[in-house]
Amino acid sequence: MIHRRQVDAVSTPEDFRELMALQIGEQMERNAKRFGAAVLMPHSLVDRMAREMYPRLVERVGFANPEAVKKYLAGWLAKQFEVSVETMSYRLREWPVRIMDRIDEAMRNRFDQLD
Repeated sequence: MIHRRQVDAVSTPEDFRELMALQIGEQMERNAKRFGAAVLMPHSLVDRMAREMYPRLVERVGFANPEAVKKYLAGWLAKQFEVSVETMSYRLREWPVRIMDRIDEAMRNRFDQLD
């Protein structure tokens, strides 16, 4: 669906290796991962679920340990979306989600809701 022209030009393993050696190969790989993440873990759904869970976590843990809140949230969401914790953690750090940054800011300011 993305980079269709470049993908269609690959007809041999050598073509593929040559493409991946170029800077566009790295960009294609990164874009493919982002596309997959958006399909498997839609921004609006991840955001809504994180907003719902965050107040419960703060109530349990308090504001002193943002790492514990982020770790638990990533693990819980990973189970909900059936992806690895590492994959979910990456999704929570990346644009447009950026939940991890929002948790840091909310906890620093002692907010019990994510904005």
